[in-house]
Amino acid sequence: MKIYRKNLNFLWFFISVLSVGVVEAKSFFIEHAETGLIGDTYYLDATVNYQLSDQAKEALLKGVELTFELKIEVIRKKGLLWLFNKKVSQSVQRYTLKYQPLTQQYKVLHINSGKSRNLPSLSTATWILGIVADLPLLKQEEVNPKAQYVVRLKALFDIESLPVPIRLLAYFAPGWYMSSDWYVWPLEP
Repeated sequence: MKIYRKNLNFLWFFISVLSVGVVEAKSFFIEHAETGLIGDTYYLDATVNYQLSDQAKEALLKGVELTFELKIEVIRKKGLLWLFNKKVSQSVQRYTLKYQPLTQQYKVLHINSGKSRNLPSLSTATWILGIVADLPLLKQEEVNPKAQYVVRLKALFDIESLPVPIRLLAYFAPGWYMSSDWYVWPLEP
């Protein structure tokens, strides 16, 4: 009987995901980002505002782990046309967010470092998820002091990390396409 009830709950969940497919996704927004040179390394500090869609919140409460990516690029400008620009460095920072019903807490995991935190509310979890502090970006020796560089940052939700049944539905529901625009600023010593 418990298995039947659990399957019925998931069926209702999938039906609700399909029925709200016409609702537009809330987006992520990069509020602030900057780099600084400490010693011989450039570090990144940023604040990202993660606003989850209703579908993502519901999936989270049903036990679905959500994965987020922070794409970072350092680009050397080589003239007026972007065609000639060169990526000097690029990285992807990956994070997961999971609800733990037994403790009624949210777990934020930085996949790249393995560090995790348990937090009491979704708003606190998304706030912590959005803080990037002292992230090593590149070494000073990789930067030509006579050239101009820009840093680009983009936050996005990784649909491909969803379980297959939900992923198939997510492809057709705009509420799962959550991302920020590229945030661009000059790399300065």
